[in-house]
Amino acid sequence: MGSDIRVLKAWSRCYEALVFSLILGVCACGGGGEGEKGPAGSSQPTLSSITLGPGSVTLAAGQTQQLTATGNYSDGSAKVVTSIVTWSSSNAAVATVSNGGLVSCVAPGQVTVSAALSGISASAVITVNPKALTSISISPGTADFPIGGSQQYSALGTYTDGSTANLTATASWASSAPLIATVSASGLVNGLASGTSTISATASGVTGSTGLTVTMPIPTSWSPMGVDYGLKKQCIRTPFPGQPNFYYDDVDCPGPSYPTSGYWTTAVETENPPACIGTIDQFFLINGGSPVTETWTGDASNGYSVELKTDYTNIANPCAPPTWTWVPLMDNWVGGGPLPPPSQLVVQFTATYNRTLPTDSGATRAFAGVGAQWEIAGTNGQPVLKTFSVEICFYVDEPEWGKQPNLPPDVIGYQSGYAVSSGALDYYVALDGGKLYAPIAVPLGTQTQITVNWAAVLQHVIDEGLFPAPVNGWSNSNAATSATFAGTEVMNALTGAGGPTADLVVTSYEEGSF
Repeated sequence: MGSDIRVLKAWSRCYEALVFSLILGVCACGGGGEGEKGPAGSSQPTLSSITLGPGSVTLAAGQTQQLTATGNYSDGSAKVVTSIVTWSSSNAAVATVSNGGLVSCVAPGQVTVSAALSGISASAVITVNPKALTSISISPGTADFPIGGSQQYSALGTYTDGSTANLTATASWASSAPLIATVSASGLVNGLASGTSTISATASGVTGSTGLTVTMPIPTSWSPMGVDYGLKKQCIRTPFPGQPNFYYDDVDCPGPSYPTSGYWTTAVETENPPACIGTIDQFFLINGGSPVTETWTGDASNGYSVELKTDYTNIANPCAPPTWTWVPLMDNWVGGGPLPPPSQLVVQFTATYNRTLPTDSGATRAFAGVGAQWEIAGTNGQPVLKTFSVEICFYVDEPEWGKQPNLPPDVIGYQSGYAVSSGALDYYVALDGGKLYAPIAVPLGTQTQITVNWAAVLQHVIDEGLFPAPVNGWSNSNAATSATFAGTEVMNALTGAGGPTADLVVTSYEEGSF
């Protein structure tokens, strides 16, 4: 009986040891009698040091820095203890620290930030410098204004402590394209030529910038000028009465059988180049079975529309291809006018353009144009009178028409010293109206009003370096407008029939001085 009791006691001790070992995660049950020891004990690693990261740092007033506390233990292990340490700052007037270790810089100075746990601590020195400039914002933001316009810009600086300051007077201002727009030391921007520039302000190594587009101004009012304001006089002719293919239409003309003054000028010029056979400006007889027709619709009271059509559908190319047939409706100072000077000239009209372009047949374009003259600086120091022409293509077939290389993006073609049989045109530029900063474009089949500030366009071409400037300014360089016009040109790449067609309808043609 006694031995049975001893066995039960032994099993009881074993059961108690098993329960205890499960609680501790360690099982040590002896199989002997009463005299054996209980379960073996276990030891936990202890915290030996704390490391702070990133350690001592230098910041500016208003900035923050997250510190991380890592506990290093006796068994060589390490773990992040940022959230359980006790954080403190030696001077809260310089920098504070949150329960999670975020340091917030308040004012210049130096402070010690500490982290403590289980009697172990670590510290980092935080040096706080005065507030620093972090960004500059420019006002106004991205802006558009016309050539000759000006705009005062301002610079606002934001600092590390969240404060702001007006830096307009102290920042260093710059324009990325000073030929397009200049900026003064005080931030006053002046638009010089159409184009884009970036205006920037820099202070303490920090730069802010904004975009600027300088556009061609469009006048809203002007004084009427020209041969026929509003296109109310059906009175037109080609230039040379004594030469073949002379054409005139004198419904509203006074005087002899063909007009000698106060008339519109039209022309047909075909080249391949240098020229096809025939007379310059009168290559075909208009409305005489040729590809070129001219149709006036309306009356003198209500105004006319003029349709200029060049149609190679059923007519063979007159010369070896490719050929170019140019047909304008023109107010020329020889028979028309008076015209304002180039620096004051504005033209407005309504255009509707259609064309057919069979595959590989060539290309077409429709344009507004101006002819002018002014004196430029001569090689001997004396002013030299030169002639100039600009055409703005408000429609052009591209890439079929083609573009001369190494020119500004809005330029299709350029020539200087360009001789024609009737004289010499010293400078010529064809612009892509759709690529101007104030676009001039007419969608096919859509009646569209066009307003051209020729003063701004000519200045734009001068700014692009394609025309020389008036030697003594516009007012003192014998500047004059010789013609304004609208028209079409067909490039015919075929030998036989089946070529392109260009069809332009012009109404309400107005010239003015602003």
